[in-house]
Amino acid sequence: MSDIAIIVGRKISSNINRELALSKHLKEHNFKPHYLIPGPNISKISLNELDIKTFQNVNLTKFNDLSSFENLSKNFNNFLVASWRDYDSLVSIIKKQRSKVTVYSDAGGIDFWDLGCKNLLIKSQANIDLFCNSRRNLLVNLYRKNFLNFQITGSLRYEYVDHLSFQDLKGKNKLLVFFPKSISKLRKAIKSWFPFKNEDWYQDYIDKVEKNYLSLGKKITDLGFKFLVKLHYASEDKFFSDNSDYDKKFWESNGFHIFSGDERNIYSQLDIGLGYETHSAIDVNFHNKPFIYLLPDINMRPQVRGFCLENFFPKNKLNCVGFSEKYKIKKNFQNYLWIPYWYGSVTKLNDIDGCVENILSTDFNKDLCNEVSKYYWGELSSLKASENIINNVIQN
Repeated sequence: MSDIAIIVGRKISSNINRELALSKHLKEHNFKPHYLIPGPNISKISLNELDIKTFQNVNLTKFNDLSSFENLSKNFNNFLVASWRDYDSLVSIIKKQRSKVTVYSDAGGIDFWDLGCKNLLIKSQANIDLFCNSRRNLLVNLYRKNFLNFQITGSLRYEYVDHLSFQDLKGKNKLLVFFPKSISKLRKAIKSWFPFKNEDWYQDYIDKVEKNYLSLGKKITDLGFKFLVKLHYASEDKFFSDNSDYDKKFWESNGFHIFSGDERNIYSQLDIGLGYETHSAIDVNFHNKPFIYLLPDINMRPQVRGFCLENFFPKNKLNCVGFSEKYKIKKNFQNYLWIPYWYGSVTKLNDIDGCVENILSTDFNKDLCNEVSKYYWGELSSLKASENIINNVIQN
């Protein structure tokens, strides 16, 4: 059977070569996968030479401009393209050549880019609900619901091809891990989130975010828990940030430890995930761990359509589930939250000690947590996303 070209997704340092998981299943069906790796002129968060070395024992080609890609793409009739913001121009070239194009999910979160294609291998029902309901143009929403072909496959985000390198992160302590937004990204993103503000307003917003972060870290440390920070990969995205070291320096200069190493250690060892402006509850719950959302004193969530997930998710997908009724979402705080449905709790910083104790003293309900994760990650079964993706490619 003819070769298939795989355009790899954005750089996620914690799992750079996740697309290699597709090779095994492709070869079982007599496909010869060929990896195409965009450079920095194509994607603002691309793989460097050291990253590319992790793609061992496969055929691959790097490219860094559209003319090179156009010539390269003529060698293939079948493309698997990662759903990523920067790839519209690549897919436009492929479509002009009348090649088969399938867009697949390789990352986490709630975003999805169809790249102008109809054959879409999307992560979950949550991604469909957001993608088909969040546009202001209702005709666009109607078109997406009725004319695009979605197949839920899960995502490659947490499929690994490398062996785990174990690292003891907690000793005898309970481990609480904070998942912050990238502050360097926030400096640019808030100007589109909150248009028509002045520079003083934007700086005040950043100052409040940083104060929230440091206050949480100090509180958790004072309570005697191990506190680690897991940085968001967006700090490396040059579309948003021109200072990828800012977040690292911010935390270290204030005496807090940033996690480094194989992320499987942190997800297997953490006891509770924590966050303010984040979607990381999705990731923490996927690894069968509870998550606490902290409510800031003032509402810092952009009050624009794309962030109001409670308006796009089904009514039965609102409020947190698990643990005490005391730590549910109150209606007047619902629009503070960046995810309206997760397994865990919600609280303000002053009450964090009681909330943590409540979780640690309550039996973990794996079935309930899995029910939440199915909505964000697709059906949790013995089939991995890589196998689901390739099965869909073969059948279509």
